[in-house]
Amino acid sequence: MDAAYSRIIIYSCLIFGTGILCDGKLERRQAASSCAENSDDNFVCTNGLCIEWSLVCDGHKDCSDGSDETKELCARYEYGKNMNMDCGKDVGNKTVDGTPWLVYIHMMEPKRVILGIGSIIAPNVVVAMAETSWRYDLKYKQNSIDDGGRYSYKVEILARKTNINNPNYINVKMIYFVEDFNTSIASNAYDLAVVVLADKIPFSYDVSPVCIDWYNKYEIPVRGNVQIYKVQRSIDEIFSTQKLYITGCNLHTDHSSCRHLYDTYNFADYSMTYDKFCIRTIMENLEGEKYHYENLNILYSNSYFLTGLKSFWSTLNNHTALGFIDIKYYVPWIRGILNKHALKNVSVKGTVNSSILPTIKMCPPLLSDSLDIKCTLNGKYADCTNPSIPDTIATPSCKPTYSAPNGQQDTPLKLLCQSNGMWNNQLQTCKPSLIQANLCVLPTVEGVVYTYEDSNEILSHGSLINHTLTVNENCEVGYHKAYPNSFRVCQRNGKWKTVSENLCLKMCPPLISDSLDIKCTLNGKYANCSNPSIPDTIASPSCKSTHSLPNGQEETPLDIHCQSNGIWNNKLYRCEPYCGRIYIKSQVLINNGEKANVGTAPWNVGIYRLNKKNFNYDLICGGSIIAPNLVVSAAHCFWEQGMISNTISVNDGLYKIAVGKYARDYTVVDNKFTNIIDVDIVYLRESYYGVTGHLAEDIAVIVLKNRISFSTVVAPVCIDWNIKYNVINGDKGKIVGWGTTEEGIDSPILLEASLPYIDQNSCRNMFTNGFESYVTVDKFCAGSELGQRVDKGDSGAGLCFLHSQFYFLTGVVSSRDPETNNSIAIFTDVKYHIQWIRRLFITHN
Repeated sequence: MDAAYSRIIIYSCLIFGTGILCDGKLERRQAASSCAENSDDNFVCTNGLCIEWSLVCDGHKDCSDGSDETKELCARYEYGKNMNMDCGKDVGNKTVDGTPWLVYIHMMEPKRVILGIGSIIAPNVVVAMAETSWRYDLKYKQNSIDDGGRYSYKVEILARKTNINNPNYINVKMIYFVEDFNTSIASNAYDLAVVVLADKIPFSYDVSPVCIDWYNKYEIPVRGNVQIYKVQRSIDEIFSTQKLYITGCNLHTDHSSCRHLYDTYNFADYSMTYDKFCIRTIMENLEGEKYHYENLNILYSNSYFLTGLKSFWSTLNNHTALGFIDIKYYVPWIRGILNKHALKNVSVKGTVNSSILPTIKMCPPLLSDSLDIKCTLNGKYADCTNPSIPDTIATPSCKPTYSAPNGQQDTPLKLLCQSNGMWNNQLQTCKPSLIQANLCVLPTVEGVVYTYEDSNEILSHGSLINHTLTVNENCEVGYHKAYPNSFRVCQRNGKWKTVSENLCLKMCPPLISDSLDIKCTLNGKYANCSNPSIPDTIASPSCKSTHSLPNGQEETPLDIHCQSNGIWNNKLYRCEPYCGRIYIKSQVLINNGEKANVGTAPWNVGIYRLNKKNFNYDLICGGSIIAPNLVVSAAHCFWEQGMISNTISVNDGLYKIAVGKYARDYTVVDNKFTNIIDVDIVYLRESYYGVTGHLAEDIAVIVLKNRISFSTVVAPVCIDWNIKYNVINGDKGKIVGWGTTEEGIDSPILLEASLPYIDQNSCRNMFTNGFESYVTVDKFCAGSELGQRVDKGDSGAGLCFLHSQFYFLTGVVSSRDPETNNSIAIFTDVKYHIQWIRRLFITHN
């Protein structure tokens, strides 16, 4: 760890994984918890359960009752013959001022200035580039601007711009940015903002919205007719905008082919992030950097659809290549904001607090023991056992073992769900048929399976059984059989003789937890709760010895009971692992330099890669445990120029991680806690492009195939999820690794160092040879002119600082200037990537 770098150390390999957006296994969030009313975060289904706003009107019924996809609720997203808003009609006007959806975005303080242009997509919503409104005083974790009624931002409708000295302004209420957007990152990924207005824009022949392809119905054509706005800002802050119609241009929608354009047109490689597409056309040469191109609209079905925002460009031989952010990647995010601000006060449960949309009152479920009920809505199947949407038609008929009362014919009597939430008629009741002598009807009992004696053929509930025949009774999977042997016999009078009632008891699901020890009993005797549990089972959970209750709570006995309906009467709570604690024994691992003792950094791991020449595993990087199946390291440990995806699936044992490891040698088992675990997936940031991108976003999250067993000497480091703690210049942090020693050899044993913190601005000012470009916005430095330092073999290791007696992961070793002899190293600042890490943490835990 004490020798100088001979170069910037970049470890990598070419792995052909699958793209996170192509086949990322993100599970749709189903309605789960219950809510009282719509909120900023949730929409309330008719049945009282909640879903996220972005799932409303997305074409999938996430509410089990379908109340998130009703015709009335989702009319605003339906374009075509029955659309309720006329969008994308440019009426052939060649001037920018005549574009019905275009607005200027103004900032009014400290002086009025036009920030850029935006497109109207709803009466109170505008879409624009994020950098037009982003303020440099915003903290990196802030993803919205709420003016709090000050209205320091306003929009001006260009179609109604009649007097430059008396513009027609509409106040801005809120501006949302994509969570990962940061104007300091060179790639300009996520450069999208949604502007919510304080008042609605009244639509007319000259002012109307542009269309959005909400349901991804249209594919960008290989050749198409597009509309682009060419924007110029002069030295004196005067804006000018031109509208360009381009016919027959070549559109490159495939991300890979788009990236290849940069070889020809000299794009910056890191600009071509996953959310971009390109066009290439014959066009006038661009004159200087004062021009840029925004808001690409494509003509589909005689309407213009907003398809791209924000461009980078280059020209060659009178051909121009332009790159745009593809709106389709952000449609769910935009939909969520639009829903939240358009539907928040609309209740599908009964009352309406706003005039935005009409009330949607649902008809009650239709349930009957004697009727089969078939339901349809607009000619398609509907489930009437849930609340029904108006216009649902129910067609009841008597079940086979029932007949219409009083000798009536069993003719269909349709019921219609009315807009007042009431069915237009009541269900009739059928009566049991006069059973033929000597026949019995198998009763419908939940969980019971019927078979004839000496037969495996399953009999349907409601079947007619001849007298004297014996029917065996068993239970479906997930039910407990209360009696070992159960059967029923059909008697001559058409009645059953049975040996047991309440045969099948619904079982509660297994109780499994990584953080709890769970002791279970049934009638005072031991029961195994890792299997389905019988009703009346009592579970007594408590935190494992390596975990504690969150937020400093004291542990109190909280027994959980398995109820007769197969549901535990309470949810398991979750304990948090003891993180960031060191465990020091007297055993010293090295005798020269700084000592690294057993347990000095229980979160540290070694990352090993298979050497395909000698089939040994070589140490390539370090990492830090943050969860039983997650490790944080550096992206450059895995990156290879030309990789087709920043999500790497590892199926061949190429990478392994070692926990509880102190000797560098992969084959050495240091102690009983040493364990080797296969890597399953490696996630890199989508905007990471290695040295080409100056190592910006040099961070990786590693998912393990098996979970780590925590102990006193193998445990996670803490993550400052809420950014509570600050580090100031001079504060010293702990780091361990197998770096190069002062003798210039790879250390065979784990080394420890203590490095002083240097903030990003101070660090950039320390370099004047061009290396300052590697101190990107998500970096800080640590080290000193003389003293301990990190080196080859330390890449990916975590620099941790002590807060409230716990160590928190603050930085990940990224690089060091090979041209200097000082001990200053550059670290990726974890706090800039906390939301990305949080999403992966939730996805995989």
